[in-house]
Amino acid sequence: LVVTPVAAQTIYLDANQLVPRVALSFSPATGSFVEQSTFEVPILVNTKNNKINGIEIRINFDRDKLEIIKPSSGLSIIGVWVEPPGYDNTRGTASYVGVIPNGITTASGLVGTVTFKAKKVGRATITFSTNSKVLLNDGQGTAAQLEMGRAEYTILPKAPEGVEVFSETHP
Repeated sequence: LVVTPVAAQTIYLDANQLVPRVALSFSPATGSFVEQSTFEVPILVNTKNNKINGIEIRINFDRDKLEIIKPSSGLSIIGVWVEPPGYDNTRGTASYVGVIPNGITTASGLVGTVTFKAKKVGRATITFSTNSKVLLNDGQGTAAQLEMGRAEYTILPKAPEGVEVFSETHP
């Protein structure tokens, strides 16, 4: 019997790399809009090859520069709404909470669309709140690690409307 020494090897592993990740984003992430105009911002989820079945998304927006006209759930991947899409313009928040029966794996799933009104000139940001969650379809409701995007929009001044012409004799 011959014994050959084997060199010990140290392996370093970052446990965070083992946690399933899911990315949340706004589309477009940047843009310019004219004061008093309205624009839509879809909320997207990329499951990064993980199957998910629960979403609790909380959004923060610049309430001085933006106002939500309506949150929409029309073509959403959400099958059952735990609470209907809601918003609070006073606090600058919105929420989407629901489940996806049987789960889904998608690179660009539409959670919902928010219609904003540009209220005031300047830069406005929209972010995902840190208490947002996306749950894996693993039978245990494991929360995925979130990569949360943000959006930044430039609100431009409205163009002057020009001189108003009025004539009593020629309407």
